[in-house]
Amino acid sequence: MMKKAVAVSLSLAMVLGGISVSAEESSSATVAMNSTLSTMEANGFIDSLVIGDYDYIDTSRKSTYNTDERLDQLTVYIGNEITSWTPWQAGQGREGIITIVFEPLFYYHDGYEMEACLAKDWYEEDDTHFVVEIYDYIYDTDGNNLTAQDVVESFDYFVASGNASDFDYYESSEAIDDYTVRFTWKEPIDSITALATMMETSVYTQQAFNDHDFTTDPVGTGAYYLQSMQTGAEYIMAVNEDYWQTDEELRAEESLQNVEILDYKVISDSSMAYISFQSNEIYNYTIASDNIDDFKEGGVYYDQYSVVYEKGSGRMGFSYNQAGDSIMNDVNMRLAVSYAIDGDSIVAAIGSDSYISVYGEGGAGVDGYNSEWDTLENYYTVYDPDLAKEYLAQTDYNGEELVLIAQSGNDADALCCQVVQQMLAQVGINVTIEFYDHAIVDTYLYNLDYWDMWFFSWNGDPISQQWGRQFDMNNYSHGANEAGINDETLQEMIEEVQTASGYSQELIDEIQAYITENCMSYSMYGQVTYTAYGKSLARLTTFHGHKSYAWGACEFYLD
Repeated sequence: MMKKAVAVSLSLAMVLGGISVSAEESSSATVAMNSTLSTMEANGFIDSLVIGDYDYIDTSRKSTYNTDERLDQLTVYIGNEITSWTPWQAGQGREGIITIVFEPLFYYHDGYEMEACLAKDWYEEDDTHFVVEIYDYIYDTDGNNLTAQDVVESFDYFVASGNASDFDYYESSEAIDDYTVRFTWKEPIDSITALATMMETSVYTQQAFNDHDFTTDPVGTGAYYLQSMQTGAEYIMAVNEDYWQTDEELRAEESLQNVEILDYKVISDSSMAYISFQSNEIYNYTIASDNIDDFKEGGVYYDQYSVVYEKGSGRMGFSYNQAGDSIMNDVNMRLAVSYAIDGDSIVAAIGSDSYISVYGEGGAGVDGYNSEWDTLENYYTVYDPDLAKEYLAQTDYNGEELVLIAQSGNDADALCCQVVQQMLAQVGINVTIEFYDHAIVDTYLYNLDYWDMWFFSWNGDPISQQWGRQFDMNNYSHGANEAGINDETLQEMIEEVQTASGYSQELIDEIQAYITENCMSYSMYGQVTYTAYGKSLARLTTFHGHKSYAWGACEFYLD
């Protein structure tokens, strides 16, 4: 029996509103897109653009793809100002701009596959040494030749900055000749993400670092350079006509130069961004939920723009306290609660234009999520209050109040919790909801004597990263995992799936089946994002496996 419409009132919605490989052998046509990024064919959006595959470009039209011409200028918006252009400082909405100034040895794509940029050749010397040769003709926009020692000092400075994440294996690096670097690891790398993350560190010449204040005057080897800026308002990037990699066969995809001038406008307010988009001042717009109908069939902008959606990697749902004397320590109680909840109807209530149902412990867009989970018959897909009552009858529950804790501040999540409270009441389960500010919610979460259920939001990519944070007992001081589970079988699988050698779809499916069989957790939904682009966009190229846009490397129709 698949999910059916929920019977309870949803009026709350109204209230809460080891192989040597060279760059010559590595294809520069690697698709740097998440497979969950695509056009909308449902919900009334026009199917006008397919993202991430060159095969879908209409070659009968004149474009940057089939000519040597560039788009003269592209004006896009970003949500945050750039407070520093230094490549070793994290965050601040800088990705996609900083990255076109400072280049890495490799870019990484979905699944943490690496694509060479500055690297010419590379090999694993042994389990703890990785050797990279860079091209000997790499120059920054000041004309400084990039050497192996520049790479070493860039890495050392980044590590010393304290902003280097996923560098647990990094020991040191050394220049073994003018253009070859040897990296030393503390131990053999057995991580899905670590090598790719480390190799995407931005590098730069030390001469440029000494001659310029990178905070406001960045100088790198990238395909574009900072031409001018109005701090907090606008950043003008111009094409680097003397870009070092002149061999198109070896050029990284992210380093293509299909636009002469990239004009980044800082617009932090979504409503102001929409006004700018409507007046054609900007090319892109991340559609707010209250404007989404304008882009559907019958809307004022239907068929005028290309609308693309992205399924998020994160997920929201409920965790059950399986420690101590909590009634939720009984699997029958957990099953009673789970079958009493209609997740699909909750998604409809909180907004199906912004959220998507998930049927396993992962966001629909996370690497490792298996769409086959969507068709299995279990509590993720089945809403059955009668079955819930049967499970409840097998427990020692006597009507006592269950404590559900949740972080305050998000209307959709609050609505979800309150609708779940109503659904559980229908089968005879009483719940008290306690909302806490972000700053103190963890104080209650880590006290396993305090709560029975908690509303979570887990993020991370791939799925093993999320599971490690939630289920790995090594991450918690009380000797169990986040939900008080001390299960050696689960722990062994969680430890294995977090390794490069153990990460596989087979093991992911096995873990998901084990979690489901024991009803350890119940994720219900994740977010989706809709973005509108001008109709001239032929192909969208991104950095970091879809995390930010490489606008200069996108393909555009010119007719």
